[in-house]
Parts: sequence; structure tokens; C-alpha cells
Amino acid sequence: MGFFKKLFTGKDETEEEKNEKNFDILKYDGIKALSSCVCNVDYAISCFIHALNIKEDSETRVCLAKAYTSKGELKSAAEQYATLQNIEPEEPLHPIRLAQVAYQMENYDIMESACNDALRINSLLAIPHYLLGMKAKAQGDMIKAIVETTQAISIKEDFYNAYMLRAQTLFAMHQFCDAEKDINFILEHTEPTEDALLLKAEVCTALGNIDEAKELFQNIINYNPFATQAYAGLVSALMQEKKFDEALNVINQAIEQMPENAELYKVRGEIKYLADDKIGATEDMKKSIELAPEETKKLTGEYTNFKKKMLDSYNAINPYNFHVVL
Repeated sequence: MGFFKKLFTGKDETEEEKNEKNFDILKYDGIKALSSCVCNVDYAISCFIHALNIKEDSETRVCLAKAYTSKGELKSAAEQYATLQNIEPEEPLHPIRLAQVAYQMENYDIMESACNDALRINSLLAIPHYLLGMKAKAQGDMIKAIVETTQAISIKEDFYNAYMLRAQTLFAMHQFCDAEKDINFILEHTEPTEDALLLKAEVCTALGNIDEAKELFQNIINYNPFATQAYAGLVSALMQEKKFDEALNVINQAIEQMPENAELYKVRGEIKYLADDKIGATEDMKKSIELAPEETKKLTGEYTNFKKKMLDSYNAINPYNFHVVL
């Protein structure tokens, strides 16, 4: 461009024009690197950093933050959104995005502060309340989660993610009828998702509507033969009816599809244990732990009494000289 400008005007590009041209090249090369089918995140980050060294640009900094997020460098992404907050203190999207990254980082203090910043800018925003609901649920404050999601819904009546979060929270609180109202509302107004159908099936199981639950779980499996939770849910429904053989057939089908899934062996071990196959149960427990040894660190909080008995039984038999300590 400089050559043609000089050719037709007799003037060279100014330093400012060169910088502007270089900025545009770097910025759009970075965007292209992120959006191409062969995504090159490192190159995109390098382009955005060099572009920002030429001049400040909010769109470029947002792109940089998103690139860091896609790479899993969440602290760097959070720093970019914090910088954007300082540059554009009246833009609520910046603290909202910061809160979303902070949630992934499990930094709930930053998350709450960012949500409150967004609400100070615009008190009629629904998403900060939704994010505060996510934070509350993650921290085990279920009442606060209900309050925040309800506030989000009161601001935005079609905020289906907020309905879903409230339904999940109500389900965790064993408020199954109220959870069913929210999940039914979602299914009536949106295209059904696997998560929504799964929660509906789990609610049906909890309310004793076993036939409906089984149909829903089976429909999910038919659509997605790798839906671990649907297999586990169908097994749970069959176990309530004491149909151990059917439950075993279902979980065997799941293991054929996903032979490296530790959770499925754990579920099959439960079936075998309750069917009085202690050796088979302990073998499945051993397989589950072999596939996911890190899970042994969580046993205290997660395993039910029967799983504790399985481990005790397994250690007593110890057919493979493999000892598990809780």
C-alpha cells in the first residue's frame, strides 16, 4: 500500500499509518487463526499481544482473553477481563465474562465481586444473578442458589438456563415436585436436550414414576449410546423394581460401549453385590479403581455403605493381592 500511495500521491506512509496497518494485520491474523478449522491458539495469542502493543483495542483484548480461555490459561484470561473493566468501567459484559472465567477457576470471591460490579452498572441484568446462583450451588448454599435463580427468572422470563439450574438445585434439595415444574417448563418451551431429559427422568424415578423414568432413560440411550448417566439411571430404576437380571443386562451393554469407564464398573459392582455375587462385585470394584485410581481419594465422601462393605469384602477375599484403604 505504501508503494502505491507514493506512486500515485508522491507521499510516503506516515508512522501512524504504518502502525495502523500493522495493527490491522496482526488483529485479523489472530482472529483468522482462532476461527480456522486448524485452530492455532498460540499464534493467535502472539498476534493479539503484538497488536495490543501497538495500540489499545477492546475487541482485540476480548479476543485475547477468549484465546487464553480456550487454552485453559484462565488466570491470564481473567487478567485481560480485569484490564477491560478498568478501561471501560461502564461495560457490564467485562465483569460478566470475568465472573464466568472465575467460576471455572473456582475463585468464588472474584466471581461474586465481578457479578456485583455488573449489577452496579445495570441492576436489571439477569445473568449476574444466574452466575451468583451457580456460585451458591457450587458452595453448597442451596437456599441462596434458589433465591438468585428466581431473581434471574423474574428479570428474564425465558431464561431457560436459570430454570435448569433451579431445577437441579431443587432436585438436590429433594424438592422433587418443584423441580419437576421447572423441568417441565423447559421441555414445553425448548427443544429437549439430553441434560433436561436426564433430569426429568431422575425426577420421575425420585417420585416413583418408574415406567416413565425407564422410557426416558432408554430414549436417551437410543439417542446417545455413550450416555453414562442414562445407563446408571435406568439401572437404578430397574433396581427399584428388583429386576437385577435386566439391570445387569443394561450395564453390560454400557460396558461393551465404554469398556474404559470406571463409573460403569462401580455400578455393575453394586448390582452384583445386591444380587449376592460378592466376588463379582469386588472384581468390578477393583476394575473401577484400576481405571480411575484418583477416585480412591474421594471414597469417604462419595461411597455409600454398601460400597464400603464391598471394599471390606474385597480386602478380606483379596484374590489379586490388591488392597484398598479408605
